[in-house]
Amino acid sequence: MFYVGLDIHTKHISICALSETGQVAHRSRVRGIEEMLQTLKGLPDRFEVCYEASCGYGHFHDLLQPLAERVLVAHPGQLRLIFRSKNKNDRNDAERLAKLLYLGETPTVHVPSVEVRTWRELINCRSQVIAKRTRAKNTVRALLPTWRIATPLVCMGVTACFSWRSALADAAEWMSGKSRARLALWS
Repeated sequence: MFYVGLDIHTKHISICALSETGQVAHRSRVRGIEEMLQTLKGLPDRFEVCYEASCGYGHFHDLLQPLAERVLVAHPGQLRLIFRSKNKNDRNDAERLAKLLYLGETPTVHVPSVEVRTWRELINCRSQVIAKRTRAKNTVRALLPTWRIATPLVCMGVTACFSWRSALADAAEWMSGKSRARLALWS
């Protein structure tokens, strides 16, 4: 059984595999996910793997699950308490993760299922779209007083909303006429 620690970054991944005795059996640095998977498949015995939670940790968990006996995702906040070291680099971090896995002392996080992660991404995306919409509305409301258009706080009934929208359309037409006149001066 091997105990593998991974330090995953966007441009490279550091791998450290410890043997059953806790000695470093394999150490490498690869450039991508495919190369990492090939390296792990090339290990002579079954293995457990541990890596630090970061963006996309669920995707790596899904990729490693069929290959490894056990996949643990380490809690980054609790690892900082453990790894308060001045000699911090990717190679050492991978080895430390492997040692924590070997000792059974890895502080882990829960990895939700693919369905839960998908729902969370959808909810997050929706909240970002709503925030952008609100920002756009607030920008328009801030500009309207410069065109001397009174903005209703809330559309009280359909008639009030239509009258406000028609005033907004008139202002837009007026502004486009002014813009055409300004462009005519420049040409």
